Amino acid sequence: MSAESFTAQVESIKNLTQDVRRLALRLIEPKTITFKPGQFISFEMPDPQTGRLVTRAYSIASQPSRSDAITLLFNLVSGGPGSGFLFDLKAGEKAQFKGPAGHFYLREDPGRELLFVASGTGIAPI
Repeated sequence: MSAESFTAQVESIKNLTQDVRRLALRLIEPKTITFKPGQFISFEMPDPQTGRLVTRAYSIASQPSRSDAITLLFNLVSGGPGSGFLFDLKAGEKAQFKGPAGHFYLREDPGRELLFVASGTGIAPI
C-alpha cells in the first residue's frame, strides 16, 4: 500500500529557536488527512549537492482531531536538503508530501508501562 499524496499551503511559520521551527500546513487536496499520533509524512526535494531527488520524513506534531491541517516541528540541519527545503518555505506557498506512514504509535494495552526518550528536536513523535 503506497502513501497518499497531498498538496498543502503554508498556513503559519513560527521560529521556536534560531534553528527550530514550527510549520503549519493547511491541506488543499485532499482536504483532510487521517493519522495516528506518532506517524510521519515525507517530502521529496532535490539534494543541493548532488541534484538527485531525496526523500525526508518528518513526524506529525499536531493532533489528529484537526484533520484539515498538520503541524511539523523540526530543526535546521546545516546542508540538510529536507530541513533546508522546509526552512525556505514562506507563508502562502504550496508544498507536496506523502503520508501518513509509520508504526510508532500507541497500541491499546493499559497494563504496559512505557518510557519514551527523545533526542534531536525529539518532541514531535513523543
